Amino acid sequence: MVYAREKKTSIAVDAERCQGCLICVMRCSMRFDKSFNPETSRIRVIIHFDRSPEIHFTEECDKCGICAKHCPSGTLILGEKIAV
Repeated sequence: MVYAREKKTSIAVDAERCQGCLICVMRCSMRFDKSFNPETSRIRVIIHFDRSPEIHFTEECDKCGICAKHCPSGTLILGEKIAV
């Protein structure tokens, strides 16, 4: 399990649970671009057919947690607030 930490929250990533639905990517892009566009999303999911997907956050990600809130498989888990 990998933790992405920034100012607001931490987001735990358990890539083995990812089903490749890309809901996290679409919800993120909707927040920033008001459209379903993977290129404007702050989370990247690279799907492999022979192993677990790779999940990365871009530098522009502000850790709002919208991806974790809408993840149906529990791959992304919103952590606690982090003091600045």
